Amino acid sequence: MKSEFKKIAIICASERELAPFLPLIENPTISERAMLRIHEGRLNGFEVAAVYCGVCKVNAAAAAQIMIDCYGADTVISAGASGGMAEDLQLFDTVVAAEACYHDVHERILTDYHPFMKTQFFPASSELVSAAKALKMPYHTGVVQCKDAFYGQHEPEAMPVGYELINKWEAWKKLGCLASEMETAALYIVAAKLRVRVGACFLVMANQEREKLGLENPVVHDTDMAVQVAVEAIRKLIKEER
Repeated sequence: MKSEFKKIAIICASERELAPFLPLIENPTISERAMLRIHEGRLNGFEVAAVYCGVCKVNAAAAAQIMIDCYGADTVISAGASGGMAEDLQLFDTVVAAEACYHDVHERILTDYHPFMKTQFFPASSELVSAAKALKMPYHTGVVQCKDAFYGQHEPEAMPVGYELINKWEAWKKLGCLASEMETAALYIVAAKLRVRVGACFLVMANQEREKLGLENPVVHDTDMAVQVAVEAIRKLIKEER
């Protein structure tokens, strides 16, 4: 049985990441709320609302809450850039975040107490993987690491707690994290709490682990491939609902 399908929210961290979506929105209108510019319209005839929220988890969570509460979104899709952590991730690979969880909260805090989740993991929508397959793009699916301290990743030795940052980074690598970014965990938590669908995909814009090994590691900021995957996932969602 199909669930009632209202509106898809597209949330990106930066104006640059949102820009490729905007020409695809039919009959767009713009409104403002809480310092955010919301672009509403239709994609393939279905209602969408798109916004760039700003970098970091608090901004992402606030934007998601607004899109769900004020604009009626029941599906949230995020697309943007990430830094590769796994050595086999190369430039222009697409990473689909399969699930998210707190790294510093015991699972029983979320399962035995409010919000009484079945598991501590926040699952993602499967449509992004299907979209990447359909577009025949090189993609990887798994866990991404989400943090706020950008320079703690790239210059940890310059930080007062550099030893701790380096140890945590190595721990994430050993756990098999694919990439590092700065918003997804918050989006997944808000979506799980409010029971809406969520998914996130990223273009690998660089991979510092490859650079450490002396491997080729060009840096790009064009997230077009991640956008293509997100749009294809939206089209698949719309087709399924119809």
